[in-house]
Amino acid sequence: MGKGSFKITLPKLIMVTAFGTICLRLLTMFFTMNSCPGYGIIIDAGSSGSRIHIFNWKTNSFLSTLHEISKLKLYPGISSYKTGKEAGDSIVPLLHHGSTIIPPHCWSSTNIHLMATAGMRLVSETKSIEIFKGIRQTLQESPFQFESENAGILPGDKEAEYDWLSVNFATKAFVPSNNSPFVGVSDLGGASTQISFEVNEADRNKPGVKTIEMNAVQHSVYGVSRLHMGLYEAFRNTKKLQNSGASSSTSSSSSPCNIPGDYKQCQLLVQKYIQKHAQEDMSQLGETAVAPTMKDPEMLFYGLDNFAKLNSIVFILNRNVKSRELPPEIFVNPDLNRWVDAAQRVCGMRSFRELRSIVPVKAAKDRILSSSCFGLIYVKALIEDVYKLKSKRLIFAHSIDDIDGSWATGASIAVFGNGKKR
Repeated sequence: MGKGSFKITLPKLIMVTAFGTICLRLLTMFFTMNSCPGYGIIIDAGSSGSRIHIFNWKTNSFLSTLHEISKLKLYPGISSYKTGKEAGDSIVPLLHHGSTIIPPHCWSSTNIHLMATAGMRLVSETKSIEIFKGIRQTLQESPFQFESENAGILPGDKEAEYDWLSVNFATKAFVPSNNSPFVGVSDLGGASTQISFEVNEADRNKPGVKTIEMNAVQHSVYGVSRLHMGLYEAFRNTKKLQNSGASSSTSSSSSPCNIPGDYKQCQLLVQKYIQKHAQEDMSQLGETAVAPTMKDPEMLFYGLDNFAKLNSIVFILNRNVKSRELPPEIFVNPDLNRWVDAAQRVCGMRSFRELRSIVPVKAAKDRILSSSCFGLIYVKALIEDVYKLKSKRLIFAHSIDDIDGSWATGASIAVFGNGKKR
């Protein structure tokens, strides 16, 4: 070799390769950190359990790219714990799940919100303060971006608003080219029930109506929540209502709405409960309880959560005895006469074990199945007597086009989409 030539030796080659690898990794890390897509977490702290919803989107096209990438639910709900520490500890597995889904370099830019629904609306102020003290401490110790005000109780009207956003997002009503009609939504949770639908612009200033702007279009949406009329809260209070007029020897185990039960007696008790609480809730809601006229008289309504779960039981009871077919995600135009037949059959069962031998766990978990004598009667009354939806087209849905049928998606639109191009 001539003067000034560079002789490549193995040690030099190793050093150059190592240096190049380090530079490449640093450059990759730099561009990856600066191109981290949008991530956001909503924890739905419901009355029966807490569920983490993890969302992802592209920064410059939020609404068209928003999708849920993972979810996980744990039992029981935070309202069932005695101390804030216990409540805080209960959500740690959810945070761990989030950390396994979201890349570590995106943790610090991922906003996390915990929204508690009717279960926490029912507890005392003292207990609520204690529970949220523990919840906020746990969230502050998480690797995600958290502000103290991002954990709290979600007002019922907000829950109704988020239901409306979720379902109309799932049906692609916000995509102008689709020309999909906007739908109404009713959500039957464990402790409360909500209804929301679009009204005429002339009614935009009426009680209970809020303006929601999507894609530069304003929608006047009526939304209301009834606190004591969720499935399990109503079932529990119906038993109390029965016992209040019974002898001291009467126990909740002898309720006509249990299994075994008495269809006609349970129906009378349900009617009595609805008359009592529908009026009480309306008096508390004031003028908000008086719903404006729907924008579209032919509006389609989606029923979420326990509407679909109870219809899964009806499906199983009406399938061929030799069939192993499981319920679908969506029930179009559910036949409420079949609900009557199913309720009579369920209430007349000799035992819960007999009902469980017919309905597999994959179709209905123990809690809803054991409440189904009451639930099947109650839902029919709720639709016909409270929400006046008997003549409407109905769909009961677990999910819609693989989008979770819950208010969490609507919350993500309202919270993470705020200020972004929609």
